[in-house]
Amino acid sequence: MQAPYAKPDRRWLDELQNVVHLAANNKAFKRMQAVCHTDHGAFQPELAKLDVDAEGNLRFHVHMVETVVAPLFEVPGDIGLLATMLRLGLRFRYEVIDKYRQVRPGRTPLCTVADLVAEVRAAIEVIENDAQSRGAENLDEATVVDLFTSAQDQDDMATVLDRWNRARERLFADPPPAELSRLRAILEEMRELNYRFMCLGSRRFHEMVCTRWGDAPHREG
Repeated sequence: MQAPYAKPDRRWLDELQNVVHLAANNKAFKRMQAVCHTDHGAFQPELAKLDVDAEGNLRFHVHMVETVVAPLFEVPGDIGLLATMLRLGLRFRYEVIDKYRQVRPGRTPLCTVADLVAEVRAAIEVIENDAQSRGAENLDEATVVDLFTSAQDQDDMATVLDRWNRARERLFADPPPAELSRLRAILEEMRELNYRFMCLGSRRFHEMVCTRWGDAPHREG
């Protein structure tokens, strides 16, 4: 299948190039998360087949699989933005924090602290790339804070986001964390911040639903 015409967001292409590079070097890779949005729908690239000719040249076959996941801008208003942020918070909790904060090096002969750091980084980038490819690239700190109405909630959320960004910077620093204790400290802080974010966000989402949907007419079953 010929790849559809891509809009300016080309994260899917960067991710595809990285996967092809890994596959060409006989290295493991994860399923691509980024999505190509076009005027005719959204498509997710999948590496489908590898051919090797007589001279050793590689030819990769890529399928662009239509996905039903809509970009963020098709979800109405700030309630859609907050719902998206809560979804990301859930993914961080289960795909990163709970999965890695108790993992030890040595689970396999080649598993080191550096391997764990690389895995955690990759897991975070998968979630971030997935969100950005679906239209969340413009969700800056001010936009998220403005989803809340009370000054206290806005201050609390700004603090959470600032601390999260600093924890992420430590995780992605060069050189990366070399000791298991440092990695665990970062993940423990992320766990605390994720909990605070989900508490604030879910409470605000509940307020939005009650305020905006509460006057909907009741239908008898």
